[in-house]
Amino acid sequence: MYFKYPSQTTETLKNINLKINAGENIALVGKNGSGKTTLIKLLCGLYEITSGDILINGISIKDINIIKLREKIATVFQDFLRYEMTVRDNIGLGNLELINEDDKLKKVALDAGIYDAIEKMPKKFDTQLGMWFKEGTQFSGGQWQKIALARAFIRKAELIILDEPSSALDPLSEREMFDKFLQLTDRKIGLFITHRFINAKYATRIVVLDKGEIVEEGTHEELMKIGGQYKSLYDVQYNIYENQKVDIS
Repeated sequence: MYFKYPSQTTETLKNINLKINAGENIALVGKNGSGKTTLIKLLCGLYEITSGDILINGISIKDINIIKLREKIATVFQDFLRYEMTVRDNIGLGNLELINEDDKLKKVALDAGIYDAIEKMPKKFDTQLGMWFKEGTQFSGGQWQKIALARAFIRKAELIILDEPSSALDPLSEREMFDKFLQLTDRKIGLFITHRFINAKYATRIVVLDKGEIVEEGTHEELMKIGGQYKSLYDVQYNIYENQKVDIS
């Protein structure tokens, strides 16, 4: 599969050959600009491929009703939306059929790690979020991100895609979120982009992209043994964290 943006002269993605099975959690890693986000947008049907095909259960994505396809996909992108609406609406927009089902809202809020914060709010699920309105309550960046995760989790999705899902989360919330993500994607497909290589270790398979091509695939242990690009990037990040010092006086 190949893809080129209309304004570009070279392909953003080229020679992509990737098979993903139900029950897998795939981590997409690579340097900035390697094509990770473009790849997941193609899977969501947001762009049309330049050449080649994407097959879903053997059927070309071109032959699948795009609305029906997107009903089976839940995504949280880096630039997720913060709706100046109630907590209920912010989460329920992921599945309007369940917007008034408090037990369902509670479950996904617990899964996303935001339920305790909601319970402390004046009107709980009916609390206004954002500062456009006088009675609005503002969330932190990490709390907004958890709301976006809950909105994704409430969809009846077979494919859950997270693009840098933990960028605003503290380490404990990040670990809890990935544990829950693995549970939610059991017998489904989980796909996540991360620049934190410690998170990639959760994946059943890691796919490394470079300059629009897949250059390595395997588990964390397998890729570390290969000693290629993944190991180089992992070691650089590991050493940065190991050498950080904080002096407070």
